Amino acid sequence: MIPSDVPRPYQISETFRKDDSLTQAILEQCYLPCSPITSSLEENAKFSVLVESLVRLFLTRADLCLTPTLDEAVEIGINEREKKAKSDRKRGQEAEMSRLFLKMSGQRLRSLLLWAEQSTLDD
Repeated sequence: MIPSDVPRPYQISETFRKDDSLTQAILEQCYLPCSPITSSLEENAKFSVLVESLVRLFLTRADLCLTPTLDEAVEIGINEREKKAKSDRKRGQEAEMSRLFLKMSGQRLRSLLLWAEQSTLDD
C-alpha cells in the first residue's frame, strides 16, 4: 500500500526491530507525509484514517512534540492524498462519501496537532 521509496520504520528506529514501538520520527517519516500507491479515492481515504489512528495511538502512549517537521509532514500527507485521489464516476454516492472521509480525516489530523499544541501550553 505504501510506495517502496518511503522509509520503513526499522530504518528509522532501532527500537522498532525490538518492540515495534511507534516513535514520532517514524510517524513523521514513514506515515504522515505519505499517500498510498493507488489513486483510488476510497484507498486514499482509508489510508488517511489509518494515519489518523496511528497519531491517536501515539498520543495515548506518548507526548507529541510539536515541531516544524511534524507540521510539515501532516500538511504534505493531507495535500498528497487529496491531490492523488481520483474518484470513480461510476460509484457516485460512494465516491462522495469517500471524498468526505478523506477531507474530514485531514481536518481531524490538523485538529489533533492543535490539541497537542494546546496540551503542551497547558503543562
